[in-house]
Amino acid sequence: MRRAGVGEVARVSGIGRPRQAAVKGAPFSRRQLTAPPAPAKIDGMWTAAHNSALAAGAPLYQDPSTGLWVQTSATLLARGSCCGNACRHCPWQGSAAESPRGRALRQQRGEVPLVGRLAPSPTGLLHAGNARSLLLAWLGARRYGGRLLLRIEDLLPGMDDQVAPMVEDLRWLGLDWDGPQESDLWQADPWPGVDASLAGMAVQSQRHQLYQEVLQALMAADLVYPCVCTRKDIEHAARAPHREDHGLAYPATCRGRFGDMQEAEQFENRRSAREGRGPLGVALRLRVPEEPITFEDLLCGPQQARLVQESGDLVVRRKDGGFAYMLCVVVDDLAMGVTEVVRGDDLLEVTAQQLAVYAALRQVAQDRCDNPGPYQLFWQRAAEWLPPVHRHVPLVLGEDGRRLAKRNQALHLRQLRGSSTQAREVLAWLGASIGLAGLSEPQEMAHHFSWELLPQKPVVLGRIGSPTP
Repeated sequence: MRRAGVGEVARVSGIGRPRQAAVKGAPFSRRQLTAPPAPAKIDGMWTAAHNSALAAGAPLYQDPSTGLWVQTSATLLARGSCCGNACRHCPWQGSAAESPRGRALRQQRGEVPLVGRLAPSPTGLLHAGNARSLLLAWLGARRYGGRLLLRIEDLLPGMDDQVAPMVEDLRWLGLDWDGPQESDLWQADPWPGVDASLAGMAVQSQRHQLYQEVLQALMAADLVYPCVCTRKDIEHAARAPHREDHGLAYPATCRGRFGDMQEAEQFENRRSAREGRGPLGVALRLRVPEEPITFEDLLCGPQQARLVQESGDLVVRRKDGGFAYMLCVVVDDLAMGVTEVVRGDDLLEVTAQQLAVYAALRQVAQDRCDNPGPYQLFWQRAAEWLPPVHRHVPLVLGEDGRRLAKRNQALHLRQLRGSSTQAREVLAWLGASIGLAGLSEPQEMAHHFSWELLPQKPVVLGRIGSPTP
């Protein structure tokens, strides 16, 4: 079977009603058959006509029920998105229509919204590796006319002083972002020291009311449960040889252990008194599905994870009462309408966990989307929203072959800003590392950017200005 060529698709796929010149010997007609066959016979005739066209490599075939010439599934697949004519064999309908690759193509063509996000965490100074991932997220949205949102992920305490300088790092690089629109489900969070004239950003430490609403819904649906286990408890219960360094999967010790939160808190209070220490608090965990979770990353390919074995049930509220990253990142992506996530491939493994959170929110949303209130629109979106498409990009490694971290102080953007290094020098290095050698202006990079240019291997960072492939 031969798939229709690009030129053939361009000639016939514009509206779904090809001109006679598009395919020789395939006249266009609006007439109905004078004596329509029975439905069962039509299905057989349609299948035979369609399969015959596929076998011949023809981009069109004649529908026996209408007499119209329509595109084959191979033609539609090569086109990259649905033509909108409700073809019965359309590969872009149903689950196939919303496959990550199909959605990404439609986003790039402007057929559906493309909304990316910059989501730095002020746990430390931004380094060149962070800057590369953020630049790729920026380019992925700007190249195709999408929106780009900024969210500061400051869930852990003690980060307040790092927020404003981190925003300045982004501005120094020349990266911009878009604020909320009137139809959005989120509002900008002002922050001390951040120029109020800049486009608005979301700050997770200011969004606790939404997280609490979601957590209460999960508790009401019995999808989360209290957990008093310590790290030592988990290690003791899940002893296994050859365990990798990613950590132990939680063995579900507290599933069904307590009738409610109060009983778990009373247990922890008694235990802490026996051990002569203060109470450690009670966490909340989300039940993960038994079956494997599969997804496609647009750079790393098909993925599958068995969360029961790899991570166990997920912490969604910490013992200190703080909301966990795994819950908040999904809630915020959903509330902000994010449709594309670009980040380092060190986070590839947590994607399946976040998809489990999406599935849980979709489950509880069915019972809440009709309830009037400040979160009704959020739950209505959660009931039907598809998770964003993912692109996990290769990391930047130090000269020692390890990924960049806080130890690489000389490569922090703030350190570079304070030295004689110019932003264009950093951007020139970043450009060379993503297939855009010779470019040092973000807007010019966006004009020439393509995901096909991105190297698939990690990049080793020597001096700024001299990347090593």
